[in-house]
Amino acid sequence: MPERDRNKLDSAQQEADKLLDQIKNSEFGSVAYQAASDFFQHKVLDRYIGILRERIIKHPDDNEERVDDESRLRIEEVKMALLEHDIEQKQILMKGYANIYGGIGWLGDELNDASDNFAGDTFLSNVDNAVEDIKYKDTPSFYV
Repeated sequence: MPERDRNKLDSAQQEADKLLDQIKNSEFGSVAYQAASDFFQHKVLDRYIGILRERIIKHPDDNEERVDDESRLRIEEVKMALLEHDIEQKQILMKGYANIYGGIGWLGDELNDASDNFAGDTFLSNVDNAVEDIKYKDTPSFYV
């Protein structure tokens, strides 16, 4: 790996580590938690909308299944629009939200661009796991 690429990867990895620590150390409902949670909710909705669109295209003659998929697609598109509106509002109203939300995606891309081993995907997976850990950290167990 050329020195310039190595420096880019090291710099991005340091920034990613700082952001991941900030998210891991955040509380449920905090700005960092909300930004990371919204980022992944957006990814999930985007992926599901893509799957529904593919299903509709692949099965144009199956009217019953197509109607169900088109209905689900409309519902998911409305959810996406509402989430995107919430994200825009939080970026305006919550100090630091825009930096964290944008930083997650940017660092994931930077790490993947500078690395041959999918470092960005690993970073995104670690952030997603941190969000899930925070979400369920103080949840009472029903199996006690």
